Amino acid sequence: MDKRLLERIIIIILLLVNLFLLLIVLSDKLETRRNEAEMLRAAETLLENSGIAAADKVFAVQSAPPACAVRRDAAAETEKVTSLLGSHSQQDLGGNILFYRSDKGQAVFRGTGEVDILFSGNEVAVRGSREKTVERLMQRVGAEVLLREGTKDEMRVECFCCWNGYPVFNAVLNFDFNDRSLYMVGGTRTFDIETESSDDALLNSVSVLTRFAEMVQAQDFACTRLESLQPGYLMNVSVSGESVLTPVWYLQTDGGALLINAETGRMENTAALKGVSP
Repeated sequence: MDKRLLERIIIIILLLVNLFLLLIVLSDKLETRRNEAEMLRAAETLLENSGIAAADKVFAVQSAPPACAVRRDAAAETEKVTSLLGSHSQQDLGGNILFYRSDKGQAVFRGTGEVDILFSGNEVAVRGSREKTVERLMQRVGAEVLLREGTKDEMRVECFCCWNGYPVFNAVLNFDFNDRSLYMVGGTRTFDIETESSDDALLNSVSVLTRFAEMVQAQDFACTRLESLQPGYLMNVSVSGESVLTPVWYLQTDGGALLINAETGRMENTAALKGVSP
């Protein structure tokens, strides 16, 4: 057989095989979407049967973030402090508490994740809005935050710290302003370096909607409307300077906020949220 003809036949066979594999992938994706749509309709029906109206935006397939362990890192922390205070001195106060001081202000970082920063003068002037000022400051530090909505104090901006794009619902920083500048930051931050991550199966948004409906039916939680559903974390500091980030689902309802553990399906304590939605 002619060598060139043989090459063409082989190319055609390879193209046909690739086309066949592509059709299989597309078929699997369509089947997955059909299954997801059916599960969402089933969850919506279950909520309706439980007497719960739900916003349309909650009926989307989402995954929970993986559980992980995070630790404090001295070098990363010093870099953050330098971004905030410039050249500074450091003092170990014991108990895994470090005190930083410079001409621009002072800061205390604790092994529990708690942090207090006091600025001297107008080191962080308000430019634009207070929210934009916080956003620029956190970008400078290399930290991601999410605005915590619903606060009434015009001189304070409250934010959830984030990890890999997901809010940590009990790691909240308060940014306090005067008329011209930011003068104080306080609250709880996430630590610096991820040391471990889990690939365990977690409840996705469809599963958690079903679990939520079961809770209402069992009278474990009282509400009539579900406004939002969001994946995120809770931070648990088991050892000073180390924490576990547990994946959870945050549900905002007309009966208050609810946290459902994405690993166990159990309700978590919402005291740290103070009824304020993310």
